[in-house]
Amino acid sequence: MKLEKAYDYFSAYYEGTLDAALRDQMDRLFQANQRLRHDFESFAASLDDLELSKAHEIEIPADLHEQIVARLDRSIYESSRNQPQGVMAFWRKYALGGLAAVVIIGGGFAVANRGTAGQASAGFTAIPSATPAGLQVVGEEGGTFLRFSPTANDSVKVMRLPDAKLMQSYDVSANTKLDVPLKNAAADPVTLLISTAEGKEMVVVIPGTQKQTAGSGQGSLLDFAKAMSATYLLPVTLDSAKRDSMLRWDLNDSSVTQPDTIPEGVTVELKDKLIRIRF
Repeated sequence: MKLEKAYDYFSAYYEGTLDAALRDQMDRLFQANQRLRHDFESFAASLDDLELSKAHEIEIPADLHEQIVARLDRSIYESSRNQPQGVMAFWRKYALGGLAAVVIIGGGFAVANRGTAGQASAGFTAIPSATPAGLQVVGEEGGTFLRFSPTANDSVKVMRLPDAKLMQSYDVSANTKLDVPLKNAAADPVTLLISTAEGKEMVVVIPGTQKQTAGSGQGSLLDFAKAMSATYLLPVTLDSAKRDSMLRWDLNDSSVTQPDTIPEGVTVELKDKLIRIRF
């Protein structure tokens, strides 16, 4: 028997299923070749360990999730450092910024609950984008997302309205994609003003957890957007510079896009899981 062929019979030799003639040949090879015997002993020891492990219940560490996330974060960081341009500069800024930056990227930001202002949070992802798009908020089955893909280096600020408090800011490199899930864990909606350094801006209302009964109301255009969000538990974008314009409304449960009462010039659209108000 050739030495290389002997390795193919390790399993059968270990299990005792090898016929007598082949077993004798293997025994002679083991006596003549110390390396082969050592390899078989290592093979047999590994199988013994596997058999032993079957009899013991493996305890799952309580911090298994944290360990996995830590290793993934480290892997992403090391990979990003080796990229020559684009994403590298972005990740170095945040990954080397210390614990606070890691918390921002991994856990998102919090909007403090002030009366009816609500609370929002977001996680941050920067990935290559082949088809840059403008600043947008989309509503999908998976939630509400802020997305921005600039062709040149830009930045995004997220401020709470009406007090214009800065909640978060992001530096976005050219041809990368900012993808921020927006979540509100408070009962009432939260209104956010999102703007870029290049002058793009939009207003979005993120619904809370408490549904409001459809009915009549009056107030500013911002108040109307919050009423829509609370009534239908959907995010609302507001396309108008006249956010303080006063109006009356009467919402119903049968139609999101056709309120019973709405001022002339105001239109309401529903696309997927997002309401869009124009004025």
